[in-house]
Amino acid sequence: MVILSILAVALSAATVLLSVFALHGFQQTISQKVSELQGDYMIDDPANVEGAEWKALPDVQAHLIRRAVQQSGLDWMLEPVAQRACIAKSQGEVEGVMARGLSQQAILRLKSDADTTRLALYLSKSLATRLNVQEGDAVSLLFFESGKGRARARRYPVGGFLSQGLDEFDQHSVVVPLEALKTLMPEGHTVSRWELRAPAAVSTEEQERSVSLIQSELPPGLLRISSVETQNRALYDWLRVLDTNLWVMLVLMIAVAVIALSTTLLILMFEQTSLVGLLQALGAHKAAIQQVFWWQGLGIALAGLIMGNALAFGLAWAQNHFQWIQLDAEQYFIDAVVFSTSVSTALWVNVISLVLCMLLMLFPIRFVRKMSVSSALRYE
Repeated sequence: MVILSILAVALSAATVLLSVFALHGFQQTISQKVSELQGDYMIDDPANVEGAEWKALPDVQAHLIRRAVQQSGLDWMLEPVAQRACIAKSQGEVEGVMARGLSQQAILRLKSDADTTRLALYLSKSLATRLNVQEGDAVSLLFFESGKGRARARRYPVGGFLSQGLDEFDQHSVVVPLEALKTLMPEGHTVSRWELRAPAAVSTEEQERSVSLIQSELPPGLLRISSVETQNRALYDWLRVLDTNLWVMLVLMIAVAVIALSTTLLILMFEQTSLVGLLQALGAHKAAIQQVFWWQGLGIALAGLIMGNALAFGLAWAQNHFQWIQLDAEQYFIDAVVFSTSVSTALWVNVISLVLCMLLMLFPIRFVRKMSVSSALRYE
């Protein structure tokens, strides 16, 4: 019975830890992919709203942006991005997409073997399948302008396939060199926004101080700097909602562990009823007898938690290394489960679980106080 109780506590602890690791891994992976795709911060027109086409920035503001970034105290990577909604058309197939004009450096970051010396179009394999095109085939992009009924068409060869990290973006966007969209932008406007990527090993506090300096140097009402989280509020709100589901699971799993432990203690006390009566007859205090069962419960809880931690960290390492559990990228944005292991996270989970177990064990242990010596000695 003790072994079964230890296993129940171990499985509950492992489930709780794996759930926390999986959720944190999912959230961090999505955040990292979005940052890789759109930068940590971006400078754009304050009139832009999430989900709409970006308003182009006047070219005369470029030197103001570069100067503000240079005086911010951090070595930010500053990259221009142009963006236009369009229709991608191949032989008999059409798809509504967002054309993203990127610098050569940004394209090489997404596809290291890209030939940036020519104007070519890059898209995901899933979008290429829907358009029924292969590498080298031509794809026409049709751009519509408000107030003008006639579309402006541009034809580009498929330079290769790439993955932007998130299936939601891969399905609905294509990448072209920044120069390809210059002629399609309003006169005197070249880019839609500037993306900033923070240097490696820079703390969040340092980034926020630098961003505050940049904002103070930008013309108020004409330019703004905002985080990638602010620009993708719907996505990050959805990620935060997952925390609620996690807490429900944590409560249920800890409840299973506590019930298993309490049930085991009750059974052990019933099995040792005669011994409890004998100890009381010999003059042992009930508090001392309670401590014996309490320490026995503590041993079961600690053994279960140690086994559960070893199991959780082992399975997490194996999944991250071998990626046995695959996901549908169209539904979950990522193609495999990622566990973000953390000793500090495991520590607070273990402490909370142990404290709850110890507190709730006091209820079955109180059964000892209700035992009379005569009834305990007669118990068989």
